[in-house]
Amino acid sequence: MPIPANKAIVGSGAFAHSSGIHQDGVLKNRENYEIMTPESIGLNQIQLNLTSRSGRAAVKHRMDEMGYKESEYNLDNLYDAFLKLADKKGQVFDYDLEALAFIDKQQEEPEHFRLDYFSVQSGSNDIATAAVKLACQPSWRRS
Repeated sequence: MPIPANKAIVGSGAFAHSSGIHQDGVLKNRENYEIMTPESIGLNQIQLNLTSRSGRAAVKHRMDEMGYKESEYNLDNLYDAFLKLADKKGQVFDYDLEALAFIDKQQEEPEHFRLDYFSVQSGSNDIATAAVKLACQPSWRRS
């Protein structure tokens, strides 16, 4: 029988923190918020759920855990974008943080392809089909 995630002490969410003040406190000194270790009940580590209540320190900590240096991204811009996304979707995941942190760099890259058109057809008795036409640099000419 599976154990519910929200079950006290033994649930997988027992060491999950989503409030900014708790996350910051746990990062500074785990003993302030946890009377036992996650390992004592078979979990690997604490879990910081990044939500709109998470603080800047939790976002920076997660980026550090993913191997990014603060010099590679702008924490102020990342945190502002993070809050907007967290307000919309609730929990923000690693892939969201990466996209938010590096979206500016992606937009600086020159375009190599451009969508000319696409067409999608489907029906209850037909096989669904899709067609896409891309234009390539440098000419952007349609054939």
